[in-house]
Amino acid sequence: MFAVPLFLVTLPTAAPLTACGLIAGAVSMWLYQRVSPQDRLNQLVAELEESRQAMQAYEGDFDGMLELSKQNMWLSLKRVGYALGPSLIAGVPVIAAFAWLGSTAWATGEAMPFGPDWVRSWITLFIVATTISALAIKWAFKIR
Repeated sequence: MFAVPLFLVTLPTAAPLTACGLIAGAVSMWLYQRVSPQDRLNQLVAELEESRQAMQAYEGDFDGMLELSKQNMWLSLKRVGYALGPSLIAGVPVIAAFAWLGSTAWATGEAMPFGPDWVRSWITLFIVATTISALAIKWAFKIR
């Protein structure tokens, strides 16, 4: 069993869970930004936008639209390919924090004093804090 740091024990239950979620989300997005090819992803986003605009402006036959659709699909799959590996690597801090929290004292207790059972769980609070933190950093630093 992992030892819980003393400063986390002295705070109310929701505070350390929220802090762990915020930190895990921030570390995850930082790691993703460091290992992902951001320049290439930005280039692909621009190419995808051009492809979408070409599809919207196209007024020719079906075969021409099919070619534009194939190009768009290929660019989308390339984007997924460039982001998949870094996304899996970036998930490690969240999984580690989740595993650590699951082995601590509040794993069976309620973190929130209100709402239905699934809201009271520490898991909900952790996931919400992690998601908010990750999305805020993604937006603030324009991470693709």
